[in-house]
Amino acid sequence: KMVKGISSTIVSVQVANEGSREGDEVIMAFLEPAEGTIPCSEPASKIVKQLFRFKRVSLKAGESCKVKFLITTKIFQLFDSSGNERIFPGNYTIQFTNGI
Repeated sequence: KMVKGISSTIVSVQVANEGSREGDEVIMAFLEPAEGTIPCSEPASKIVKQLFRFKRVSLKAGESCKVKFLITTKIFQLFDSSGNERIFPGNYTIQFTNGI
């Protein structure tokens, strides 16, 4: 939860290699505005979810690690109908995935 006056926070996600071989994993972080957060008259209302960061990690078989992402207010800035960057107040979900 981003609170007015707070410019950044760190969010982490645990990643594990449950396979029998060493491998790389790409963790992607997406921002998804809740329905109704962005007015329908704004071009940004067409955004379902938006990739804002990704990280590649190498893990040995059975190894796990914590992957940290810096979340700043910049990721919430979208272009309005006048072409200006702004933050639309409302609820947003941050999703982490490996793309599968």
